[in-house]
Order: sequence, then structure tokens, then C-alpha cells
Amino acid sequence: MKNCKMRPLIGTFHPFRTALVAADANEAFVVAYGRLRWQECRNYTTRVVTVQNADSRLSAKRDTVDESAPDSNSIQEKQENAIVYRKPIPANFIRETFLPHLEHNVAYNVMKFPPAVVLEIGIAYSKLPAFIRQRAIEDALVESFSYRMVDYTASECVQLLNTTLQLQGIRTIKIYEEIIQRLKSHSVEPTITPLNRLGICRSVSRILQRAYTLQPPSDNDNNRNSGHPQVLVPDEMSLLDEYKASWLRPWSFIIQGIKSSRIAKFAQGLVDYASEFVLPQLEFELTRFDSQELCDLLTVIAQRSHRDNTASDFPLVAVLMSRIIKGYETTPLATNLANLCSLASLKMYHEDFCKRIIKDLQNPLKMNNIYHSHLARTVWAIARFGLLEPILGDLLQHIEYNIPRFDAAGFARLSQVSAHVDSREFVAQIYKILLCIHYKLSTLDAKQLAFFLNGCCFMNALPSALEFEKYINLCPGGYMQHDGPKSHGQPIPAKFNQRDKYLPKSAQSVTRTDVLVGILRRYEEIEADLDLVEINRLIKFLKSTHQYAYICNHLPQAWSQIIKDFKDPLQI
Repeated sequence: MKNCKMRPLIGTFHPFRTALVAADANEAFVVAYGRLRWQECRNYTTRVVTVQNADSRLSAKRDTVDESAPDSNSIQEKQENAIVYRKPIPANFIRETFLPHLEHNVAYNVMKFPPAVVLEIGIAYSKLPAFIRQRAIEDALVESFSYRMVDYTASECVQLLNTTLQLQGIRTIKIYEEIIQRLKSHSVEPTITPLNRLGICRSVSRILQRAYTLQPPSDNDNNRNSGHPQVLVPDEMSLLDEYKASWLRPWSFIIQGIKSSRIAKFAQGLVDYASEFVLPQLEFELTRFDSQELCDLLTVIAQRSHRDNTASDFPLVAVLMSRIIKGYETTPLATNLANLCSLASLKMYHEDFCKRIIKDLQNPLKMNNIYHSHLARTVWAIARFGLLEPILGDLLQHIEYNIPRFDAAGFARLSQVSAHVDSREFVAQIYKILLCIHYKLSTLDAKQLAFFLNGCCFMNALPSALEFEKYINLCPGGYMQHDGPKSHGQPIPAKFNQRDKYLPKSAQSVTRTDVLVGILRRYEEIEADLDLVEINRLIKFLKSTHQYAYICNHLPQAWSQIIKDFKDPLQI
């Protein structure tokens, strides 16, 4: 230890502030180790003494109970009050905070995004309500489409037509011209598929509709009409035969009604492109489609008829029908009936096709064992074309055979037809279908129950407001829990024969009041299964009937506020 020297140790962790730097390393290590062990023993002794003192204090507290000490419930309350709950998002956060940040990012950085991402942003933004979208953002997206046009494929160009129309209408005509030029390019035109051509035709028809209905102010020069659009009367159309007339006739009518020469020139360019590059090639490519694929294409167009005005899709439907007619003999009857229903939804009459359908419906070999759903839809479609009376006698036997098999949707379709047919036998069969569905009323879901109520209203199979009010007064415990007097109200005029054994005799004698009570009870059971849209649709239908608007007052009590706040958009 004589040779040991003391100096501070820099940059090294050690329990002591200084360390011995000895000439003899072994001697310095022994000294340091001894001091460390002594410190550990001292700390251990201190801990033991502390624990013993704590135990003695706890034992003393157990012997003496403090009455003023807080109980465990107050401690739990303090713990619960100390919990921090997540703050909910404000109701206006999406509109006032989230969307403005996204729109700012899109407006200033849209040129930096990849072309596919820009298209996806445009599609998503176009689906927002018009009162939320900002015109600056729409113009920025359309400008980015034009900037990235050389990078888009054929399918993306088809999406661009629809997205651009939803974003800015026809404010910028140049973008449509650039899309058409891109579709005409040698690198894109060979990659256009038949489905792409269908999309192009539908987009062209929608653009023409928008150009006609939302025209900008007329130009001062070269206006086609100074007043209202030209009105075409049948004498001016020369009444050409439907099949000899041009497929583009509806589009040409629209162009003739456009006042602005600039918009008319733009619309004529779209029609020329569709007639020269799209429709002829589409007609050739549809030869590779089978009958079921053609039926699916026509069905898709018909299903969109409730959203879009598909009257201007006549050129596209004409191309499809030309192929369907050529393959009619090799097409199953069920597929042809589906095509007939699609034409009825589109409100388009095809004389040759309807004549062939009627001929098949009168053939007992083809109509044998027809599916009940197809039968109901066929009767409904034929009635819409005004062709049911000549063939109703041939269909009655098939309807009678399928009485116990019809569902609520088929009953609703047939009930709509009954108001336009003078056949007591046909109406009597529909009443039998009503009783069969009423017998299994407890198994209907919300959608089927709405169909059943719809059919009952068309058949006048429900009691009047005064009659139902009398029935309620005769039920002291409430008609929902207890049945009222038997045979109260007018009975359903359905006569069963001895061979009609598909329905028990107890279910064959039902009154109109019994039908309404059963419907209301079923709505009480499934009230939680209906969303707001379905409830509003039900209320709107009942109020539109006027005769059965009182039923809204007897719907489930949980819907009372919805019924009170309901406002018909057509009456606002």
C-alpha cells in the first residue's frame, strides 16, 4: 500500500468517486473488493431492520381499529374517478377537420401521386355528396387526369369517363376529348375488351344526357335553337320500322335538342366514335358470348335502370338483342323469360322477341313444371307490355298448380297485375296465395313481410280505418296480446275445393282484420331487424296508398319518432 497513489477515475462507472491505482494490481483489487463487500453488508442490514420495523407497525395497526379511516368503497370510488376514458370523436370531426386536411393534401400534392392512385382518389371523391365536394378539388383531380393521361390503360380510361362526369359534368370538354384520343391510340385500342366497350357506350349515353339536361348558357353565335329544344312529333319521325331504323336514333334525337353549338359538336364527336369504333366491334365480339352471358349483361343494365335513365342505352340494348334473337332457338326458356323481364324493367318493347315468348308460353311441353318464381315474373312482365289477356287462359292452370309454392315476392307481382286484368278466376287464385302466405306469416323476414303487405294493399285485402278502429275497441286487453272477436270484419273471398288440401280448413276462413293484425304482430317481433332505410320505405309506401295510411299509427312503438319525423321528399 505504500506505492499506492490516489487520482480521480474519468469515464468509468464505479461505486466510489475515486479508485486506487496501485502499482501492484492484486493489492488494489483486494482493497476495492473489501470495500464493496462491506457496503453490501451494510445495505442488507439496513433493509432487514426496515422490514422488521414495518412489520411491527402493521401488527400494531391490526390491534387498534381506526373508526375515522376511509372504508374500501371510498377507495374504489377514488380509483374509478382516477380512470381516464378515451375522448370520443366530435360529430363534426369528419366534415370540418378530416376532410379539409385530405382535400388540402390532394389539392397541392395530387401531381406527385401515381396515376392509379390519382384515379382511385377521384373515384372515391366522386362518390361523396355534391354539397360536400369542393370545385377546386374536382378541377385539380381532372387536371391531374389530363396530366397523367399517357399512363392510363383501356379499363382505366373507361373509369375516367364515368368519374370525370360525376366530378365536374361537362364543365371541361377537353378532358373527354383527351380520353377518346387515348382510347383511339394504337397502344390502347387493341387492349379494349367487350366489357370495356359496354362501359364506353354507357358512359357516352350518360354524357349525352348530362349535355342535354345541364347545358351551359347558349353561345351568342351559331345557336341551333333560340328558344326551347326542338320537339319531335311522330309525323316528323316518318315512323320508320323499329328494326330498320338506326340504332343511333335516340342519340341523334338528343343531339338535335342541344342548343349550344359547341356542346352539340362535342356530343356529335362522342356519337361518331361510338358508332365507328365501339358498336361494330362490340357486335362482332358478342358472337363469342353464350346465351347465359348475354342474359347476364342485359340483366345488369336493367338492374341499373332504377338509378340511371337507361332509355338512352337503346343502341347498346339493340346490339345485345340482335345477338339474343339469333340464338333464341338454342336458349333455354328460363333464360328467355329473364330477358323478357329485363326488357320490361328497361321499358323497351321488342316485337319479334315478345311474339316468340308468347308462342312458347302457349306450348304445354315447354311450360310443364315451370318454376313458380319465373312464372310470377313472366306474368308481371307480359302484363306490362299489355299482352296478358290473350294467353291468361293458358297460364291459369300453371298458377293454380303453384299456389302453395308462391313466395311473398311472387304474390306482390301477381297482385299488381290483378288490378289490370278482368278475370275472376285469376283474382280468386291470388286470394288463395294470400291465405297460404298468411298461414306461414311467422316465418317471413322483413323483406318478405314488406312484399306481403304490398300485395295485400294492391288486393284491397286489409280493413278500412273505421273497421279496424271498431276491432280495437272490442279488444280490452289490446289486440297485440289477445285475439279479438272471431269472424270480425270482411272475409277474404277465396273458395277452396275438396282437392285443395295444401291449407288447413282453419286457415281457409280468414278476415281482412286477421290479415292486418298478423302483419302488425310480425312487425312487433322483427322490429329490431329493420334499419332506418327500410322503415322509411315502409312508411312512404303506406302514406302513398292514402287508404291504408292509418296503419302507420299502429306500427311498433319504437318507430313512433321515425314516423313523426318522416317527410316525403316528393312533397317538400
